[in-house]
Amino acid sequence: VPACIYGSRGANGVILVTTKSGKEGKLSVSYNTYYSWKKMAKTLETLSATDYVKWQREYALLRGNESKFTSLFGNWQDADLYENAPTNDWQDQVFGRTGNTFNHSLTISGGSDKTKFNMGYAHMNDKAIMLGSSFRRDNLSLKLNHKVNDKVSLDFSMRYANTTVNGAGANESKSEVSSADSRMKNVMIYPMFNFPDLSDSYDPDFQLTNPITSVYDTDRKQNRQTFNMNGSFSWEIFKNFKFKTEFGLDWYYNTDKKYYGPSTYNARTNSSDTEGVHPMAYFADTQRKTFRNTNTVNYNFKDIIKNKDHNLNVLVGEETINKKSSLNDDRLSFFPVSFTASQAWALSSQGTPYSVDKYTNADDNLLSYFGRVNYDFQSKYLISGTFRADGSSKFSKGNRWGYFPSAAVAWRISSEKFMEKTQNWLDDLKIRFSYGTAGNNNIPADQTSPVWSSGSTTWLNQFPSYWTSGIASGQSGSYASNPDLKWETTVTRNVGLDYTLFGGKLTGSIEYYKNTTKDLLIAFPVSGSGYDYQYRNLGKTENKGFEISLTWNIISIANFSHFLRCAGKAAVLPAAAHRVPAQKDPGPAPEFFLPFPALRGAAVCHETGLRSVTAADRAGAVRRSHPVHEVPGLPRRSESHHWCGS
Repeated sequence: VPACIYGSRGANGVILVTTKSGKEGKLSVSYNTYYSWKKMAKTLETLSATDYVKWQREYALLRGNESKFTSLFGNWQDADLYENAPTNDWQDQVFGRTGNTFNHSLTISGGSDKTKFNMGYAHMNDKAIMLGSSFRRDNLSLKLNHKVNDKVSLDFSMRYANTTVNGAGANESKSEVSSADSRMKNVMIYPMFNFPDLSDSYDPDFQLTNPITSVYDTDRKQNRQTFNMNGSFSWEIFKNFKFKTEFGLDWYYNTDKKYYGPSTYNARTNSSDTEGVHPMAYFADTQRKTFRNTNTVNYNFKDIIKNKDHNLNVLVGEETINKKSSLNDDRLSFFPVSFTASQAWALSSQGTPYSVDKYTNADDNLLSYFGRVNYDFQSKYLISGTFRADGSSKFSKGNRWGYFPSAAVAWRISSEKFMEKTQNWLDDLKIRFSYGTAGNNNIPADQTSPVWSSGSTTWLNQFPSYWTSGIASGQSGSYASNPDLKWETTVTRNVGLDYTLFGGKLTGSIEYYKNTTKDLLIAFPVSGSGYDYQYRNLGKTENKGFEISLTWNIISIANFSHFLRCAGKAAVLPAAAHRVPAQKDPGPAPEFFLPFPALRGAAVCHETGLRSVTAADRAGAVRRSHPVHEVPGLPRRSESHHWCGS
């Protein structure tokens, strides 16, 4: 329920991060550094030279084409010559270099009773084990706290990060033109022998590319810059009545440069003429700005109640968030054949425009009003209630506002008189119950009305440009509008018992939860309609279970502590009220693979095999408040898997 006060931004949970502040006293300077090396720990097992030749002959015989084997490997009677023939270990050449990481940071802090400061710089430079891959990051931070007087204080924080990533990785992403240029595939399948007639680039007979050429012909360079600035002004207007205003600015700028050399599928298909295959280059610039303003008033009624047994606190607030984003996506072809990646990126005028797209996304505006009331009697009986009204520009006028109440009660049993005899071993025992709702609007902007975009092509006779509906920046496929979209709502219910024993040595909790999410915002496939997807409010999910946690503080002395923490959760997913059809993944590059066991009744996003989870999946597919866990008694591995959340 505490997360409900954060609205849609806390629909999937809240993590509060408090950065370091300066301390009153002498100037403090801290410097940390480390250097590390890394090597490939284990390689994939491949055939020996002799076994490779045998396999090639068997394959040729199965195809009834032994002459092809003879033209490449010679007579089968001379196969023993390959036992000591020199071979290429492509895994070692592409992934076998010694990588290293250098990291160092500098922090300076200090201040007086009025002003405190903390500033830091951190640098990381990582050379990966893969050829052509590296990572570099620089962070700069500053935090200031100034107390004007007993009633007014000012806070300011700033953080800047600059990250550069070189290399395209081992595999192609789903957003690529084709998966044919996978570096890993070429490493594992490309012939190990240096045949005289084998191409150093793309070989049409094998339909493979030299692994070294494949790395450099699919080069990529990404640079991300983020700037975050926050400031607040607090004023105690009169006793126990405090006003606070906060301002925040987030600026994100990402440049993504891709190079497609003559060996790549993209260049062979879209950038070839009588002179041969020419390189291509892609330039994508993404910019996003977010402005936030929050105003709150907080009043403690202790001077009005004038009874120390009662404590009442009321908070009322308003919040405005505005997001603006744009994407420039330029693609050029027919660079000179000899151009490398760095030359194509530096001399873009030498290429021919293939497509030039500028996307300006609709503003994403959120206006919220919220309130919270906290009451306790002798710190023994506690009641808390919150209410939040969120208005989002992502929905039509009739569905724009969502209203999300929540409440919680708690009873500190250990404070009762009948528990006095347990005070020598029981420090705290509290039972609690909460019920709350939270909204989710995490879909792309402008899905309630048609979005038109212009494009250019060389594939249509007499029509060099065209207009299409439904394509927005960062999306794959076209999306039909839906004016009936509304807030997705999650209802959470929780009953728990918290305890602390033996002077704080043992702490833990036991709780039961039940979460229900309705009106799921899902990109639904609408093939045959002229569009690929349409966002709809579909289905209902529910998960419930028990969660137990235990922490044992083994040692706790000055400047040293050692503890053991255990936690477990058993969750079940009952049959959904409405089954949601399986979806085709519309997202960009896969980041990792997650196999999930299929659970009874969990029909959301059902698929067979391993699911490639992407950033777009987490941003828009299915939302839930608690993670999916195995049901005890079911097998750990299953033929069908599903993905069900953010």
